[in-house]
Amino acid sequence: MSDPREGRAAEVEEVGPHIAGLEFRRRIGTGGYADVFLYRETSLNRDVAVKVVRETGLSEDEATGFVAEAHAMARLAHPHIVPVFAVGRAAHGRPYLTMPFYPDGTLFDRARTPLGVAEVLKTGVQIGSAVAYAHGAGILHRDIKPHNILRNPFGPALSDFGIAGTIADVGDRIIGMSIPWSPPEVLADSAAPGVASDVYSLAATLWHLLTTRSPFFREGDSEAALVRRIRLEPLPALGRPDVPATLEGLLRQSLAKDPGDRFSSMTSFVHALQDVQRQLHLEPTDVVLVPGRPPEPRGDRGDRDRAALAGVTRRRADREPAPATPDDTAAPDPEPVATAASGTAAGPRTPAVLVVLVLVMAAVLLLGLLMLYLRSGGAG
Repeated sequence: MSDPREGRAAEVEEVGPHIAGLEFRRRIGTGGYADVFLYRETSLNRDVAVKVVRETGLSEDEATGFVAEAHAMARLAHPHIVPVFAVGRAAHGRPYLTMPFYPDGTLFDRARTPLGVAEVLKTGVQIGSAVAYAHGAGILHRDIKPHNILRNPFGPALSDFGIAGTIADVGDRIIGMSIPWSPPEVLADSAAPGVASDVYSLAATLWHLLTTRSPFFREGDSEAALVRRIRLEPLPALGRPDVPATLEGLLRQSLAKDPGDRFSSMTSFVHALQDVQRQLHLEPTDVVLVPGRPPEPRGDRGDRDRAALAGVTRRRADREPAPATPDDTAAPDPEPVATAASGTAAGPRTPAVLVVLVLVMAAVLLLGLLMLYLRSGGAG
């Protein structure tokens, strides 16, 4: 591999394959297992990005797996997940998928210079909440890296959910594995990818955004040397005095060699990032775990490690509140206060209304009797 920093194969196609309904424009970029091209979708007159798997000798099972994963990705609807427009096969049966075209590029492009702490924290919460949502749907990402986070005016968006994991070893080269951001257990093939693997890759990505390099990258390294360093050597110093110790600490925890030493869920990692935002007096970024529902309350710390795959369980309004902890600072709801518009106070207001009506009627009756008496007295 010529560029361990990007973890990509050397073969690059300059012209995309013929795809019905699409007009080729230009090549956008390349990844570990596919090339990305700009096409024009003629029926809707819009630009789309098309990711096409290279001709690397994929078996039919692997190609079918790619298409199946792309269909699963298409079902994920989240503000920080790149939507999939279509999935199909191009020339020679090569799988492809079409996505929105983001002209602003990726976070790898953005991180040519270090990003500020506030921006990195916000990005971590947004992308982490997207991954937690996918975990709740039973989908691992398996290839989180700066190249797969696209930039748009509404915030970062993550692409390629589960796709790289369907591309198995082809010949002597591992296709689709982004080594600089991959956890040691995946590189050593000692454990199947899981939630802890995605936690590691997101932490490695945030480290990259802070430093412009992946945690173990060294200029001029071979692929084998990089793999050995990730598996065996301790994590180096971050090297940024402006990064709070709490942020570096949670990144180190997430980059632990042993998956069991990392955060047990992506939601836990996201909440830890929010805690750092509060420590720095920044507005905590909203966590969207279930699209279409309100963001998770910022003060709800709850049981963050309730399940390994998720963090999508929420307390409903009609459930008992969780027991108070030293971190729970929200004050209890005040007792109801009676107002003119309120129907609930110390008691119902219906009896009081009836009393008023009775008194009014009695007064009218007495006034009528008095007038009759005065008229009769005047006639006598």
